[in-house]
Amino acid sequence: MHRYGGSGVGAAGEHSTARSAWRALTALLVLLAWWNHRFATAGRLVDELWEREPESTLAPLLSRMTDTPIFPAWWPST
Repeated sequence: MHRYGGSGVGAAGEHSTARSAWRALTALLVLLAWWNHRFATAGRLVDELWEREPESTLAPLLSRMTDTPIFPAWWPST
């Protein structure tokens, strides 16, 4: 029995939704950290995403963005 008194039928769907939301929030936090020059923080978040979601297609993209010198478009040129 589900802790709210239901049969737990929707539990799998809720879990999937929660994982998807966590993945999206993590990606957003990585982008914000990168944008604010917090490259180490962004890298740690990407590592956590990759550890928890090894099949994620977003993790390699975010990893490349944080590990290589890809700067935001507004970055001042030298």
